[in-house]
Amino acid sequence: MKTVTIINQYSGNKGDRAVCFYILNELSKYSGLKVYLSTNDRKNWKNERIIIKNRICLVPWGWNVEGFNPKKRLDWEKRRILRIVGFPFFINRILKMKKGLGIGRFFVNKEFYQAIKTSDFVISTGGHHLTTRFAPDLVGEIFFDICVAWLLNPRIYFWSQTFGPFNFVNRKNKNALQIILNNSAGIFVRDLNSIEEFKNLMIDSIKLSRTFESVIGLNSLINNFIPPSKRDNIIGITIYNAEYRPSKEYTAYIETMAEITDWLIEEKFTVKFFPHEIIGSVINDRDCINDIIALVKNRKLVLLENKDLSTIEHLSDIGHCRMFIGHKTHSVIFALTVGTPIIAISYHPKTRDFLKQYSLEGNAIPENELSLRTFKMVFNKMNSIIDDIGIIQFERSREIARIISDDFNKILKVNI
Repeated sequence: MKTVTIINQYSGNKGDRAVCFYILNELSKYSGLKVYLSTNDRKNWKNERIIIKNRICLVPWGWNVEGFNPKKRLDWEKRRILRIVGFPFFINRILKMKKGLGIGRFFVNKEFYQAIKTSDFVISTGGHHLTTRFAPDLVGEIFFDICVAWLLNPRIYFWSQTFGPFNFVNRKNKNALQIILNNSAGIFVRDLNSIEEFKNLMIDSIKLSRTFESVIGLNSLINNFIPPSKRDNIIGITIYNAEYRPSKEYTAYIETMAEITDWLIEEKFTVKFFPHEIIGSVINDRDCINDIIALVKNRKLVLLENKDLSTIEHLSDIGHCRMFIGHKTHSVIFALTVGTPIIAISYHPKTRDFLKQYSLEGNAIPENELSLRTFKMVFNKMNSIIDDIGIIQFERSREIARIISDDFNKILKVNI
């Protein structure tokens, strides 16, 4: 029996969950394949039908954050030891090209260790972004687990991830990343910006394959496309609240989103907010959404999706919106996948990269240029041709879904 471990899966974000759902759905087509899913919090997956039906084995991250209690000093001490002792230990082993973990095994969760050790190959998925932007010098759980996995099992594939921006202070960490990537089994890149990052890192182009965002592959599961003009008069919105904003900046953001919501209501639309973090996640975008709604004049025409929808339910609901405003990257991907005309608020170059794949980059508003005026300009232009845009998105997603399936199955055919 062949065995695979999926690493770096973050269970609290609906975009990362959708990525994982796609991968698990593809893996389930192969009988006799044992699948381990390494995720930050197993309780968020254990009742999912795809997990139960396919007997997926859930294991924690190698840098185990499961059950972390910020009020317990011991939990903080464990993290500190991993940061200042465990992480550098593995970096040094990689730089010396020493395989295995040595005494470093005691820094790693036992279940994670056993899964990687017994796997024929490993797929890194995410937490979908490997960058120093959120983790200075890559010191954190995602790269820690990549280091451990590579030391134990060099057949590691990086599947449809975004890489960068990278800004290293510690040269050792940069060198370790270069070694891992250049000695990986393969890297499948989902956006053009990552290609430039690889050039700067001097990664061998033989390792690189251009693919697309895996969630778009779920278009193959959608049977019916409804032209946007035939849908209910609902505009969907997903906000972005993953990074800290100073008070003044946060106030400006919620006021602008409330202004946009008020204008849409005046234009006879109902506005529906879709949280992108599941209930109980560390990052709670519902708080920000509620702050926006509190500023809206006519709150009776504002809806908030309070349930934790499954991936397919979430896609289906977006597929019934007339138009969608996406600030979170995967909310943009969701709308593209189901053919709902998208206005993207771009906080990272990857957003424009994704829209460019559909020749729709004009539908992106840079985050620092967002205002009611800029929004109206894009909205009014799109609203006159929404069926054309919806068809472009859906048909292109159907085409991309076939390519993604072929790309992912290249990994499986080599290893199964």
